[in-house]
Amino acid sequence: MSLAELFFSKHPRRDHVRRAVSRCRGGQKSRPVRFEPLEPRLLLSTTPESELLDKLGEELANDTAFVLTVDDPVPTAPEAPVADASDATPSVETALGLETADTSAFPVPLDAVRPDGSLIYDGSAAGTLDAVDETDTFTVNLDAGQKASLMVWGLGPSVQAELLDPGGASLGTTTQVLQMVPIAASGTYTIRVTSLQGTGEYGIWLGLNAAGELEAESLGSNDTLATAESLGATAVALQGTADRLAVLGVADGVDAGGPITGDYFAFALDAGQVASLGLTSLHPELGTARLALDVWDAGGTALAAGVSDVEQVDHAITGFLAPAAGTYYARVTGDAGAEYSLVVTRGAALELGGNVSHATAQDLTGVGQALGSLRVRYATAGAGGTTTPTSLTLFDGQSYEWDIMSDGEVSDGTNDAYDGGLELQVASTWFPGIASADWRAEDGGRELILGPVTAGGLSVTRKIYVPTDQGWARFLEILTNPGTTAVTARVTIDTNLGSDS
Repeated sequence: MSLAELFFSKHPRRDHVRRAVSRCRGGQKSRPVRFEPLEPRLLLSTTPESELLDKLGEELANDTAFVLTVDDPVPTAPEAPVADASDATPSVETALGLETADTSAFPVPLDAVRPDGSLIYDGSAAGTLDAVDETDTFTVNLDAGQKASLMVWGLGPSVQAELLDPGGASLGTTTQVLQMVPIAASGTYTIRVTSLQGTGEYGIWLGLNAAGELEAESLGSNDTLATAESLGATAVALQGTADRLAVLGVADGVDAGGPITGDYFAFALDAGQVASLGLTSLHPELGTARLALDVWDAGGTALAAGVSDVEQVDHAITGFLAPAAGTYYARVTGDAGAEYSLVVTRGAALELGGNVSHATAQDLTGVGQALGSLRVRYATAGAGGTTTPTSLTLFDGQSYEWDIMSDGEVSDGTNDAYDGGLELQVASTWFPGIASADWRAEDGGRELILGPVTAGGLSVTRKIYVPTDQGWARFLEILTNPGTTAVTARVTIDTNLGSDS
């Protein structure tokens, strides 16, 4: 384990940061270079045909960037006597350090943060700074309308991070946390990490559309109403006047027999404005870590408590109606070190999950909109296996439910007319289950693409389309011969019709 990995494994931040792996970089590349004094008429002309050579005669790439460091010059005596003393000008010898600028693409894609549909994404990178003032540069493409947060840590060096827009203008610098910087234009953004003092490994975290809890970074306390961390800057616009607030935090823990210590977050509501809150563990494999959520007013009165009988989040408060205009407070409690996301919607509902049919539809009365996601249903494989999706549910224009399986089956989920529907077999080979990472969608998520896979010497892809204005589902088989000789294969569509009729 590298020093950076060890550092992050003990640092109370998100899991992907703890898994940061440092890059290996060589030291500064320096070679001695001798400079002779130049007469004014001796000018260096650079043309496209020019070659840049170092002292050893090696050509330097024309697309290489360098940082030049020059030691104090040391005068030396002329190498040979000259007839005219006025021509005797000493040469100077110095060391010229050539260091290649280190620019890397920030690791993408960024991770989607629970709950699904939260609009929160984040990722991390790590590296090594070998000298004071050395800079590592990362580039990342961002879409307009988002907000970016940075956190930087140094294991040895004191480091500074800077975010620059596509035009090179600085959007802010920090030695710890830079929160919720508006991304005004789509394009390539740059993150610079510089050693201010010392050398060693560092880590950098990039988050989109959520703040990081400051207390988790030892930057103050939010354990009371008076010290609550404001969520105002985290607002991301939804439809109309609705918006969404979000923070990623770390629970303080509950002392046995002592008072409950919570993390307080402040948000403003107008009189009669509706808000929904969702609290979600970032480590579902560990359960909810005894997380709990409630809402308080400025006078210290508890107004609502979260419930846990929902699918989309671990604890939810839905349809909270502000009795008066003012500041309200969400309090999060849980086991020490439990990492969580808190999402607050104002003027919109937060999808609770389980709303897969007319009978289980979520009520949007009073708000008319919801923040949510279309999800793939998962089944966990046995020991040594992998987790793959079992189905994706889409509703057509007449509200019929279609269940699309990972192996390309298309089943009617409304009345089970196709119990094992439209299974594809090519050259006696059944179309296999496709892992979730390989699922692709087109046409606004209405057409699912599975494959290609190889069967009978052919490349096979299945597309399933469910329209929003018609009452049917359609599938298309695409078979391609990747070889140079003809292939004959039997193609079968197998369906179990009306088994429940």
